[in-house]
Amino acid sequence: MPHISCPGLQSEDSLFDKDGGPVYDSVTVLTGMCLFTRKVLDESVSEGFLDTRRLLGMPPTLYEVEKVAGLSSAIADIAALVFPKYDGKCHVPLNIILDLPTWHYYQSIEDRLQNRGYKPSEVMDWIEAIMLRSQQLAGVLKRAVLHELDRRGVPSSRRLYHIQISPESSLVDDAFREALKYEKLPCLDDILETLSSSQDGSWRQFYSLLPDRDKPQSIKDLSHLFYVFQVVRPALLAGIRSGKQPSPTESAYKDSTRSGERHHPTSGRRCGSKENQMPRPLVIGVDDRSERKIYSKAHSIFLKLPKSPTYPADPTLVQVYTPRRVFIDGNRKGERLYWNDPSPVMPVLSDGKAYGDGGDAEYSKYPRELQQIDFIAKLYGAECADNIQRWSKEVGLC
Repeated sequence: MPHISCPGLQSEDSLFDKDGGPVYDSVTVLTGMCLFTRKVLDESVSEGFLDTRRLLGMPPTLYEVEKVAGLSSAIADIAALVFPKYDGKCHVPLNIILDLPTWHYYQSIEDRLQNRGYKPSEVMDWIEAIMLRSQQLAGVLKRAVLHELDRRGVPSSRRLYHIQISPESSLVDDAFREALKYEKLPCLDDILETLSSSQDGSWRQFYSLLPDRDKPQSIKDLSHLFYVFQVVRPALLAGIRSGKQPSPTESAYKDSTRSGERHHPTSGRRCGSKENQMPRPLVIGVDDRSERKIYSKAHSIFLKLPKSPTYPADPTLVQVYTPRRVFIDGNRKGERLYWNDPSPVMPVLSDGKAYGDGGDAEYSKYPRELQQIDFIAKLYGAECADNIQRWSKEVGLC
């Protein structure tokens, strides 16, 4: 069972008010995953040079395929539960955001650049290999989400929802490319300036809500902060797109708001005019429990949005933490698969007593290497495993 955390949300709260109008102006379901494994990334930089060959053409790791299978199912369960309720009633934007890192991994080599003398061209090749992997995995994850939604009766042909891949991240990708193209290392100030120039204004609003102690002092700081930004961004856009300053009623509400309390409007929210109503976006994050810090930080910013002097909003954040299906050493230390995935070298199945389920004794005679897809077939079914394998090949993941 998933663990659900939703500070300030009451058990009697609903998607619709007593008059049948939508309580929320927009609904966003978001998730994210890492790339490769920690071991694979470390090995690509551990020999004193950036070994891009280790990253190119590597088959999906156990962590990656398990994440695709688990997250796509969880996302589809939530979206299929929520999205159809708005069908035919009114226009409430319904979005799914898949956030996969690219430039974020630069921080893992940033402190080694001066000591090991990597050339900017080497760094660019390494970053481009990561960007390619991100693009490929995003394609597989998107296909998996679409497939799972279709199975649940919410096909993309109904155009109920829109899927986005790592919004705003491409701005930073381009800033990295621009710097490295001229044999320079990326500069934090230049990246922040690029983000501030974004047309939708979401980063400027986000940055204005950060206390000075949380503002990034390095690209490493920024890479961690950017995950928080992606969670908060749908709520920021709701306030920006409303394009209105807080009314006197809202100002009074802002002054009386306390941490964790929710605003419950006294009048129903119809599909038409929303005058004197503060935007109310609903953001549902689906992730691993190890990412709680991201959502805790995002929630602290959510609490500031109703008091924003520029573009206020009254967002609700629901955190859904999916259960783990693969455990390390019996889960004695609660370690993550990402840090302990043996890929690309997988264990050998050779002991029928240890791995069999009654009819597998022949494995002791014919030892074979377990494949990542073997795990997925056992955990999520053969159809899921076959689909992920096919989609991986279609995007070039051999």
